[in-house]
Amino acid sequence: MSTAKLNVWVTEVGDPCRIDMKHQWYVHVLHCEGDLLNWCDKVYTNLKTKCGHLEIEIPPGCYMVCATWSPAPLGQTSPTSLGNHISHLSAVRANCGDHVCVTLFPPTFHWCGIWWLIALAWVMFAPRLVSTWAAAIAGVLALVPVWVALNRLRLDFDRGAEWVLFALILVWMADIGAFFGVLKYPVALFLSTLQTTNSNRR
Repeated sequence: MSTAKLNVWVTEVGDPCRIDMKHQWYVHVLHCEGDLLNWCDKVYTNLKTKCGHLEIEIPPGCYMVCATWSPAPLGQTSPTSLGNHISHLSAVRANCGDHVCVTLFPPTFHWCGIWWLIALAWVMFAPRLVSTWAAAIAGVLALVPVWVALNRLRLDFDRGAEWVLFALILVWMADIGAFFGVLKYPVALFLSTLQTTNSNRR
């Protein structure tokens, strides 16, 4: 029986050039339609890495490989959740006798979120504590996660440019709606309060 060898490496969070030696990762191998690989009475999920590496034997085929910090719920063949802090999905084609090597990169979204929250707090409170220029610099830094997210969206997805345009249109529509909503509803609330006050006086 000729099978393939799959070697999985997971990089550090925030440092794609180094293998993660600090965290325990759980590797999951899925068919292209999203079902977990189930072969020879073994479900290929929650496979633990050692020193950021895992080597497994798989049958020939086309698969998707990912890793998570926490294990997936047991007993599922069509996973609704693979665990928290999921890496990107890597497509793999394995033929008989192949040695396939895959490098998985952890997500950076939460780092962008932390960066954005810190920058937002700095923009809100810095003018009271430091100069206006410091707050302006923080405002520029708050745009860095947006730039990173748009580039990831454009480069990491099929038809990425169209997704970027969709995201921009969505943000524009939300901003315009919020602008006109702020103009309309405070006035309506003021008139309603005024009418209530007048009727109470009568």
